[in-house]
Amino acid sequence: MRLAAALPNMAGGSLAGIVATAAAAEDLGWESVWVADHILVDNASASQYGHAFEALETLAFVAGRFRRVGIGTAVLVVPMRDPVVLARQLATLDLLSEGRLTVGVGVGWVAGEFRNLGAADRFGRRGVLLDEALRLWRHLWSGSQEPFEGRFTQLVDFAFAPVPPQGDRIPIWVGGSSPAALRRASTADGYIATRTDAAQLAERVALLDEMSVANGRGRPIIAARVAVTGEELAAPDEVRARIAAYGEAGADLLIVGLPGSPPDEVSDRLRLIDGVR
Repeated sequence: MRLAAALPNMAGGSLAGIVATAAAAEDLGWESVWVADHILVDNASASQYGHAFEALETLAFVAGRFRRVGIGTAVLVVPMRDPVVLARQLATLDLLSEGRLTVGVGVGWVAGEFRNLGAADRFGRRGVLLDEALRLWRHLWSGSQEPFEGRFTQLVDFAFAPVPPQGDRIPIWVGGSSPAALRRASTADGYIATRTDAAQLAERVALLDEMSVANGRGRPIIAARVAVTGEELAAPDEVRARIAAYGEAGADLLIVGLPGSPPDEVSDRLRLIDGVR
């Protein structure tokens, strides 16, 4: 199982913490670094997501400063944004990172955030909005000049350049736990589980296997985002067992976050995790 790091761009994260995490991940040869995504949550969600570095700008900064580690979103809340603007932003990010981008997507769950962004009407149809956005992105990233006819977006006369280095094959991974999210993931490049223990992940992997077979596809890449506290790291054997359990459940990639870690301790803590896996 491969390792990646969750950048602390939420819940009290800091520039120093973001830099320390990205630097340690690159030095350790970990596969990638990932950001969470919120813009303007309501007060009920503020303790976790009210303090936030914008996801795509954070990745652009990291990609420019660190030249080897991959970058990704876990996950980008697509339906609360304009899908054409997102297509351009993601294509540019893939270009600026020289093809290191993976796009994790989700439908979102904070109704108040959609309302704060003037997108309250999108919340109840966010699943179909996401599905169309993914189809639109592939169309634009391919360089096609053919018209795009969607339920929400229609394009006839348009120019989209430059196309991203990965073209229409920028990896798209889907997050979520609902049956609809799992069905969407079964036709995507990967699946991202968050706030999910190993037993829950194993159940979802079994469902994804069934769905993938029904679709005539192989299993998507399985990623799990987990948090490891400083207190947990005081018991390395328990951390080792926890990491192993995710691997046994089917995870190909573990995205490790260190909530509350002082920036000057991040490198040592990630190194410890690297050593016990």
